Amino acid sequence: MADKSAVKKVDEEASKPQNTPDKTAASTEFSTVMKRMAELEEKMVTINNQPTAMPPEKEQMLNATITRADDLEKQLLATKKALEASLVKQEELSAYLDKKKKKKKKRFFFF
Repeated sequence: MADKSAVKKVDEEASKPQNTPDKTAASTEFSTVMKRMAELEEKMVTINNQPTAMPPEKEQMLNATITRADDLEKQLLATKKALEASLVKQEELSAYLDKKKKKKKKRFFFF
């Protein structure tokens, strides 16, 4: 009979809700997560309610910037072509001078 009462006490203790540190920590974490989720939902609602159209001032500024970038790109291409042309001319002049120097050396050796 003593064994039955001991088993009964163990069963009663197991059925009682226990407030362990793990359960309280989990519940505080859960409430923190839920508060954060509510804040994020509010932010999403605010973002979704904002107009999708860009203000005209910003659109004009963006268009001006794009135009300026296109102009700079055109200038860069023109500069690149000019540099390539000057490089070709420089190589031609260098080859011409080398040729002249070789002719001059040949004449010098013959005299």
